[in-house]
Amino acid sequence: KSLAPGWGVDTPILSVGGRTSLDEAAALALGRALDKRGLKAKVLSPDALAAGTIDRLGDTPAKLVCLSYLGFGSGPVEIRYVVRRLRRILPKDTLILVAYWDRDEEAAAESKLLDVVHADAYASTLHEAVRICEDAATGKRPRAAHEAARTKAETERSSISTPD
Repeated sequence: KSLAPGWGVDTPILSVGGRTSLDEAAALALGRALDKRGLKAKVLSPDALAAGTIDRLGDTPAKLVCLSYLGFGSGPVEIRYVVRRLRRILPKDTLILVAYWDRDEEAAAESKLLDVVHADAYASTLHEAVRICEDAATGKRPRAAHEAARTKAETERSSISTPD
């Protein structure tokens, strides 16, 4: 597949651990999966999001920043704050993907989380995150994160059969 304009840079994706070393490990797993698919990703520790260092991300040539959270102690308020800070410093055409790796649907509270986070896309599995990155790299703009979550929730609800 050919890359969308601007995606030919050395590392078009930043995969950043959100808060903990476990978040960083998840970011590393995504980075490796993307590398295997031919998309170069630079993996950054949660330190890159600290108040004293986050502004350095403003100079990135990356076209997509993926924030990885395993859910342990990271909630919508914290994630929204990071996304807002990134929106202020990143180039306007840089996409933000929030990967909230929490398999407990209630803990993830996808639609509620996404209603307040305002990222460009959302993933709860490695497969989803890779697909979103591949789509973005080929010029397919991801649906708004909250729309994707609602569509997923509606599909799951409609597939549940009720007893007669």
